[in-house]
Amino acid sequence: NINALTLGAQSVNPNVEVNVIWINSWFDPPKDMEAAKTVHEWGADVFFTTTDSPNVITLAQQNSTPAKPLWGMGNDAPMNSFGPDRYATGPMFNWNVLYKHILDKVAAGNYEVETPFWGLKENCVGLSPWGPNVPGTVVNHVETVKMKWINDEMDDNFPFSAGFTKQDGSSVGPGMKRGGIESMDYHVKGVVSAYPSK
Repeated sequence: NINALTLGAQSVNPNVEVNVIWINSWFDPPKDMEAAKTVHEWGADVFFTTTDSPNVITLAQQNSTPAKPLWGMGNDAPMNSFGPDRYATGPMFNWNVLYKHILDKVAAGNYEVETPFWGLKENCVGLSPWGPNVPGTVVNHVETVKMKWINDEMDDNFPFSAGFTKQDGSSVGPGMKRGGIESMDYHVKGVVSAYPSK
């Protein structure tokens, strides 16, 4: 997620830098807010979380100014009510589609263990509704890219398949596939934070 977010942001602003704080929890609002405040002190203007807490959106709402507008992005649920003016969007996961696929196969007696990699095309992944203040040009750009994925006009492994530079300065050429993405044990260039030790 970190590398994909970074490469996606760099596709519109090559100078984007990403700072990461690990709280090692899916839901710990106090730690989440502490991390958000720290990143805010570092000068961040867009906040994203992969936890189930809306604190990054709340922080963006409370600290945004005309001189330094802030944006918050949620995770796995619409979180716009926690920052109605400064909410951008966030990933949403539609597990029902996958569960139905599995249960239908079980019911038909032909289920075999599989590892499906479902996304936008299968309606298993999407975005929460856009915040009302997100510029239309941003919404249009993202929705255009999204439709290219859905319509098979873009490689499923993009942005990684386009090639990129690692945090250490070495290059990864075009053509990366799913296995390479899953085995990443490094950050891409633009991620400021060190890769966590194992």
